[in-house]
Amino acid sequence: MDRRALGAGHAVGASPIVRAGWKVADLEGALARIVQDTILDPVACIARIKHFRLTNDPDIDAKVRKLRNHGSNKRNVHSFGFNSRLDDLHAGVLSAKLKHIHAWNDQRIQWAARYTAGLKGGTHFDLPHARPGYRHVFHLYVIETKNPAHRDPLVDFLVKNGIDAKTHYSIAIHKQDGYPWGKGARLVGSVANAEQNAASCVSLPMYPELTAAEVDYVVAKILEWDKTV
Repeated sequence: MDRRALGAGHAVGASPIVRAGWKVADLEGALARIVQDTILDPVACIARIKHFRLTNDPDIDAKVRKLRNHGSNKRNVHSFGFNSRLDDLHAGVLSAKLKHIHAWNDQRIQWAARYTAGLKGGTHFDLPHARPGYRHVFHLYVIETKNPAHRDPLVDFLVKNGIDAKTHYSIAIHKQDGYPWGKGARLVGSVANAEQNAASCVSLPMYPELTAAEVDYVVAKILEWDKTV
């Protein structure tokens, strides 16, 4: 089974807003101030950061790349940052794709229904719930293991069988290192649902170009795993 054909639909390696190896007058100092001032004035940071594209300072390069990607340079690990990854080329591609958005959402709904029908007999995981009267387009199709200790073994089993299962996301925000990153945030009440989801979630392949055979293969492998628990 082609791993690319069974990807979970996650963006990988989005294009950078800064590129090492180039030099522009005053750029390094300006970017250094952006990094320093980000926590204090994020709005101003966004306004200034869009004007810069180049640096020859690897430290600045690393910091700004992290800032633009939700404060993340490693999957599931986040800090303070922005979602600033869309360049002109990708925007043009997405503009063309928007013409097909309704048909592709219909396909997502179709594949989600096939997953649900095939997996409803499983005993060690829960399926996503589509609220009646709402159109759930399933950006992700996420199941949750009833026992969090079973989540990683399930992901490993699927990956070994050519299925690109992933987690969204395995560390809850309030448990990220350094939270709340100097901001005035506090927890009010229980966040048990967030913690449970982080510990047990498994995202299955979900994108319009899936085929019935691929969905059925994923279903079969999950049920095969389910019998071994």
